[in-house]
Amino acid sequence: MAQQKTRNLSVELLGAQNIVGINYDSRFNGNSGLGYRVGIGYGYGDNSGLFDQKINGVGVPLELNYLLGKKNSKLELGFGLSLGVYHIKETVAYVDTGWYPGTEDTDQKYGEIKYYTNEENRFTQVRDKDCVKN
Repeated sequence: MAQQKTRNLSVELLGAQNIVGINYDSRFNGNSGLGYRVGIGYGYGDNSGLFDQKINGVGVPLELNYLLGKKNSKLELGFGLSLGVYHIKETVAYVDTGWYPGTEDTDQKYGEIKYYTNEENRFTQVRDKDCVKN
């Protein structure tokens, strides 16, 4: 009797997609060996420091993996990436001294803090090493 393929559907919170995701995992042959995982999820990030960056978007994780071991406990080794469309908003602060080459006003010692903001949508990838895995 032929071995049936293992198939799993999972919902993931705070996993590879950062907030929530749904994944389908299957083996190519039987219950062990080479397999794959595909899914869809939503991610969000908010970073502060020298500049502020807010990212949110929808990603599609793709992964090839291999199960090592016998019986019920196995080690999963894999690699993949997550393709997605992300909205990115970046704000950078800089000091405008008001002095530029060729200007006469050199008495101004302290500059004004100004902010530059850029917003855009990007189609990009996130590698598995950049993601938090369960």
